[in-house]
Amino acid sequence: MFVLFGRNSELVSKSAFLTWTGIIGGAILLYVFVFGIIRDIDYLSFGLLGFYLGKIFFALSIPICLLVYDYYNPREISYQPKSLLEKEGISLKKDFEKCQNIRYGTFWNGYDTIIRYSKDKRDYETIKSFDGNIEYVLKWMDSCSYLRVHEKSGLVESHVQIGNFENGFHSMYMKPAKFHRLEEQRIQQIVTIKSE
Repeated sequence: MFVLFGRNSELVSKSAFLTWTGIIGGAILLYVFVFGIIRDIDYLSFGLLGFYLGKIFFALSIPICLLVYDYYNPREISYQPKSLLEKEGISLKKDFEKCQNIRYGTFWNGYDTIIRYSKDKRDYETIKSFDGNIEYVLKWMDSCSYLRVHEKSGLVESHVQIGNFENGFHSMYMKPAKFHRLEEQRIQQIVTIKSE
């Protein structure tokens, strides 16, 4: 009874009468059962049978009550976008030839300077900002997307995609490689300062 009472708390809480009736009724029943068992030890087997029958009753009635409740109170399923691109309605158009042309070089996103270069047959990216420099090893997935990997730990920091080339600008879409919230994804407009 208490489980059903708690499961339907939205309905019960709208009426003070139902709330108090449920609480008082449940408390009285609980005291009656306990007092009956304590008063006569022979009632103990009867009490245990009651618990067993109550277990069967709840096992059968709870799913039925939940189905009835869900039928009369359908939940609204809100659609959650899977990426910031989808949320903003942006289509990232890749141009593999242009991506190849800016594979290495110096770029600016309005705050930080991004330098991509090759050294000892490995690709690197250095991000220079007011807070200091961060350096990553790059693992290219294709001409327009790569993974930023911490050199010391070998852990993947983020996945970066490049596209939407227009008048010396291009878009850079970054999402963390770990489980993350949508707010942690970013889309930046990048200016090409010098490409190699």
